[in-house]
This record gives sequence, structure tokens and C-alpha cells, in this order.
Amino acid sequence: MIAVEVEFLTGRFVATSYNNRSEGEWPPHFTRLFSAAVATLHEFEELGDLERQALNWWAAQGAPIIAASTAARRTVTSNYVPVNDTGVSDRWDKQWQDLTDAEAALKQAELALAEGSQSEQKQLSREVAKAKKARDKNQAKLNKKLEQVVQDDGKTYKGAPAPGLLPEKRPRQPRQFPSQTPAHPVVTFVWPDAEPDAQIQHALKNVLERIVRVGHSSSLVSCRLTESPPADTSKHDFWTPSDLGDHVLRTVDANQLDYLEQAFARHQGVAPRQLPCRFQRYRKGDAEQVDERVATSVFGTDWIVLRVISSDGNNRRLLLQLSKTEDLTRALRGGLMSHAPEPISSVISGHNSDRTPVQSPHLAFVPLADVSSKWSDGSVLGAAIVLPRELDDEARNQVFRAVGEWEAASASGQLRLMMGRAGALTLERIASDEPRKTLQPFFWTQPARRWTSVTAIALDQNPGDLSASDSKVWQAAEYRAEQIIAKSCQRIGLPTPESVSIMPHAMDSGAPAARNFMPYPRQGKGHRRVCVHAEIIFEEPVRGPVLLGAGRYFGLGLCRPHPEKKS
Repeated sequence: MIAVEVEFLTGRFVATSYNNRSEGEWPPHFTRLFSAAVATLHEFEELGDLERQALNWWAAQGAPIIAASTAARRTVTSNYVPVNDTGVSDRWDKQWQDLTDAEAALKQAELALAEGSQSEQKQLSREVAKAKKARDKNQAKLNKKLEQVVQDDGKTYKGAPAPGLLPEKRPRQPRQFPSQTPAHPVVTFVWPDAEPDAQIQHALKNVLERIVRVGHSSSLVSCRLTESPPADTSKHDFWTPSDLGDHVLRTVDANQLDYLEQAFARHQGVAPRQLPCRFQRYRKGDAEQVDERVATSVFGTDWIVLRVISSDGNNRRLLLQLSKTEDLTRALRGGLMSHAPEPISSVISGHNSDRTPVQSPHLAFVPLADVSSKWSDGSVLGAAIVLPRELDDEARNQVFRAVGEWEAASASGQLRLMMGRAGALTLERIASDEPRKTLQPFFWTQPARRWTSVTAIALDQNPGDLSASDSKVWQAAEYRAEQIIAKSCQRIGLPTPESVSIMPHAMDSGAPAARNFMPYPRQGKGHRRVCVHAEIIFEEPVRGPVLLGAGRYFGLGLCRPHPEKKS
């Protein structure tokens, strides 16, 4: 057994969460410690081949158990810092943003054409042609502006500093430095089955004793190698690797050292970068061991949550209703695909290279609405990108890379969706301290026996006439609908429900009636589905998210848990 103790000398850890710029990381991920060790290896000339062999051995030991105390999260505030020289670039920002929006609209139009039915091809082809014309027009405007700026620069900057060259003349962009203050400043990474020889131990100590920071440069540390876990377990929570855990942390691959060196050769510490890593599920503490018996769906709990902040550039939230779920989620999928690296992963698109639907779980896009109380109005507060529970590291990285590219396309780091007549919808990734419950993944994923649909379930099969005047006909159709929903639960990895009750209206305040979600799908291939609401009760609690039916990847069939109140 070996263990590595990391003591935070300033009593705090400053590092940004991998999936949220405004959220701090806790506990520290092993990939950060290992990256600090690799940086140290290259910084000190006296470290050589033996230390390199030791780091490769260390990376091959797998994900560690992490012993870390609770940590207080400092309130995240925005610090406004000067950006790079914008004396030139800020004069074509509008034209650049217009071109970006036009290219996104063209991508969505092409996707609609590829997925459209034969009868819709003519109309969709016209939409593509119209989008291409708009893209070309905006490209011409940008080219003209660039030519003008180049000509102006020759006159304006000759013999004088360029405007915006000095920091005090530059605009300032907000940046966040999320900080965690642990109750106990020592975090321990433990490998119970690791047995290094004396040479490896000596080399690891040589590297660890030279590490000065983990995470941000202000996170000063002292590291040491030990052969025992923390003696005082009362000061720590234990994070243990578990495929059924709810927490996703980053760890390293056996070839992590090579990956980091290759990445540095590309970015040279200057260009934007993404930390190579493996994603590992963890469970926290002994109390969650019991929860491993709880059934889970194929959808994961590590969501990318986006908050609606404005429409058409105004600081007002566009009031979307849940009945517009399909419009919102398809626009979100189209925007993500337009920024995804080629070839687009089937996990993002949901289709194979031959355009046939993939049979394995892929990304789901869901609306997050105000349905948490009897006073809720059902307005859409945001949306989430839901990753499959079982997702390999390469595919997971592609998803986050696509979101990052989308954010990088805007100077503000926000995401813009073209919503047709509703205009441009702006969203941003949110911090973990978001007060509204329905924008928190836990609200939708906590274990419960009773679940109710918030967005209507588009049935996988036609159950018959649910509105027939003949009671025998509609009762038979209702029974078939309940059986179809029970099979939908099995399809996403859940047990057969104890009971299913269908209804035309939702049981949650603000959620629209099932008929308001029809027809589904609104366009493209496929049969139009019957939509219903349902109450589903399982024999034992199950863990969400619960997304059911034919529209589950586009936000339909999103169910809300109703945990039993503890006495």
C-alpha cells in the first residue's frame, strides 16, 4: 500500500471544476496531482529517467481512494481583468458574432434536411439555401470590415501605440477563482494494493518533495509519500471508486505522462488546452454503500446545466413554456453539433456514420422548468445536457470539448440558440450554488419510489384510442399504454414498475397537458406518437434521471422523483 499526503499550506484549494467555470473542485482530482508531478519532472534538471519510470508506474495503479475533509466553498465573485490587446479585434466583434450565428443556423438547417421525410425535402432544401445565402452575406460583411480595419490601422497606428495596447485602455472581462477551504488542510490519495519497490519509492519521493502547487498557482502545497492511510478518520470523508457512484472525478490513464507531454507540445502553455484524463465514478462515504443496491437508469447524474439568461440581446429571460420542449432541445443539439469536432461522435449526434440511429445510450437534452411547488408556472428556466452513465473517456472529452468550443465562439462565453420566431436565446453554464432547485441535477436524480412525468411521454407504440367513447375501447388502450410505459422503464435499465397510471394532465403545477406536446416529432422521419402523462411507482426506490418513451433524448418523458419524507 502507498499513500500520498497533500497539505494545502494556505488552507485553501483554488481550482475550477472541469464542467463548470464558476464551480470549485472538491475533492482535488488525482489528475491534478499527477499533472503537477509531471510539470515538476520537467522543471528540475536533477530529475531523470528513474523518476520518469516511477511516474509511469504510479499512473498504472488506477484510481485512488481519496480521504478529504468537508470544505467550505467561498462565494464566487467575478474579478474583472484586462483582456489581450483588443484595439483591433473589438472592431469586428459584431460581424464575427453575426457570422457565427449564421453558420449555426445553416448547420441546423442541414441537419433538419438530413433527418427530414421525403415529403419535406423541398421545403427543407429551401431553408438550407436561405441559410447559405445568409451565411455568405455575413461572411462578405466580415471580410469588408477586416479590409477596412487593416487600412485604418496603417493610418492610426503609425508612429503611435495602438489603441488598447496599454492595460488601462483595454476592456475588462470577468474571471472567477473558485476556492475551497477544507476543515482539515491535508488530503490523502490511497492505493491499497500498490506495492512499489524501494527504487520506485525513492524516485516518487524525489518528485513529490519538489511539488509546490496543485491547481491554481495560489494553491501552495507540501507533498509526501507514506505507507498508511490517515490515522484520524473522523476528520475525513472517504471517496471510493465505484461504477455505481454518483460523483464523477478525473483520474489518469496508464499512458498519462505521454499524453501530457504531447498536449504540451501542441499548446506550449499558451494556446487553449484541455487536460487529458480518465473519468471515474466515485461514491462518498460508507453511508452510500447501501445506495449501491438502488437501481439506476442508463442516464448519468453528471449534467451540463445551462441557465436561460436573455433573448435577442436583452437582459430579460425569454419565457419558454414546456410545450416548446422539442424546439428547445433540438436547437440545443444542433448548436452542440455545429461546434463538435469532426467526425462528430455518435454519442453527440445519436446517429452512426450511415445516419442510422445508434442503439446504445447517447446524449439526452432536457428542459429544466419551474415545477418545484404549487405556485410554479412551468416556465423553462434552463436546459441540461445529460450524459449516459456508461461513457468512455474519449467520448466524454468530445462532449466537453464541443461545449468549450461553443463557449469560445462568444467573447462572453455564453451559448446562443436560434429559436426561429422566438429569436436568439442565450444560455450560460451555471454555478453549483444556483438557488433554484429545478436547475440542480439532484432534484431530478435523487432516489424515489414514486415518479411523475413533467414533460409528456411519447409512447413507443400506439396503444389504441385513449379518447374513445366506448369504455371498453379506452380502457383496453389505457392498459396497453401502461404496459408500454413499463417496458420503457426496462429499456433504460430500471425494474418493472409496481404500478403505472396514465392521465391526460400532469400532476405537477405548471406542466402542460399531454396534448400540448403533440405532434411528436414535429418534423422529420418517424411516426407521430401518442403522448400521455403518467405516475409511476416502483417497489423499491430507483435513482434517476428517468427519461421515458420515444422522445426521451429530446426532453420528453422527463419524470420528477417524489422521495418519501423522513420521519
